[in-house]
Amino acid sequence: MPLHAERILAATLIEGPMKIHFCQHGLRGYGGHYLSATRAWRAAVEAAGLTWRGYAHQSLPAALAAALDVVPLFAYLPYAEVDPDPISREITDLLYLSEQFGKALALVKDVAAEDIVVVDFCSEREIYGVARWLRMLPADKRPRVAACIHMPDASWTTDADRRDLSGRIAHWRFAINQLRASIPAQRIVIGATDPRLATFLTTILGMPTRVIVDVRVFDPDLIAIKSPAEFDVIIAGGWRSEKGAELISEVLLGLKRSGRAMRVAVQVDTDERARLLLDTLKPGGGFSLDLVTEDLPPADYFRRLCKSRLVLLAYAAKMYALRCSGIANEAWGYGIPVIAPAKTWMSDRIEDETGTGALFYQFHPLSIVATTLRALDEVEKLGADARARAPGWRERHGGAAALATILGALDP
Repeated sequence: MPLHAERILAATLIEGPMKIHFCQHGLRGYGGHYLSATRAWRAAVEAAGLTWRGYAHQSLPAALAAALDVVPLFAYLPYAEVDPDPISREITDLLYLSEQFGKALALVKDVAAEDIVVVDFCSEREIYGVARWLRMLPADKRPRVAACIHMPDASWTTDADRRDLSGRIAHWRFAINQLRASIPAQRIVIGATDPRLATFLTTILGMPTRVIVDVRVFDPDLIAIKSPAEFDVIIAGGWRSEKGAELISEVLLGLKRSGRAMRVAVQVDTDERARLLLDTLKPGGGFSLDLVTEDLPPADYFRRLCKSRLVLLAYAAKMYALRCSGIANEAWGYGIPVIAPAKTWMSDRIEDETGTGALFYQFHPLSIVATTLRALDEVEKLGADARARAPGWRERHGGAAALATILGALDP
């Protein structure tokens, strides 16, 4: 029997047609991690014999909504900022965005007490929004709730060892207290994708927070790729400061100056950025550069990822101290090692040997280049280790794993 089958089987024995109402308010197109996560959740729900109800952002194209069997419902994306005043924004956005989330959920009519509402990419705004919606329902019709938290609050920082946390927490405790006033605590599951974040949230919220993994669908055709890699190193994902955007040009120059023959694929934000990089780097002499803009269709993004020997995550460690990387998740599921900063979710996974890769210890081009060159020296072993660990990674990061965690936590 598969790893998660017992918990899922037990859930199917609940009397009545239990529905999973899955809220993915960040899903508005083909970009980002929301699409693969939604596909993974839907596949797990339907494989378990439960009834799927999905809800996405209002701007989701109709054809994609139909293909995913989701309703475009929500007006705001996760982590949206509405109030232009940074001083009042914390309270204004909590009140306004929770109200809008609750109003959107009020359009859902086929909800019952035995159902579970799962909110992915959840924050305190959505927790409070669900509480406000539940109060619109008769007490005997209020469903169970699972919140999947991917990101720490923007104000939170940790010490060097990631053992102490500072930042604003009152609004999080307020939101969870409102939810617990709406339904009993035993009908609520709080989860975080990072184990360290789960530990902090247990204290902040005053109730247990489990690890609910960041889930993906992994394409069997890509898993089966055996042909030689097209790229030695790939830099993928959004072109943002937290992902090392300001360092990439210097990192690439350092790799070129190493004198090694190397094929590097880079995902940038604009065609103008691509032109600037080409003008600066002047590829040649065995150093080749393949540039694309970040609005790649998913099939192209994953093909490039799976045709690479190493994934370089030139990220700022402080931004990933309590936060998982969707790209690392995907890379490890396909058996590709990553280069990542120390003292992050990625380094924790490398150190516990569920993920594979090499670590840099300073957010500086010299450190990143040196680590990348060392990883290239060891790429055959790193690749073999990553491929050996990939089946276990896919099992732990499929939709069934997350669904089983929720169902197990809600067992009587």
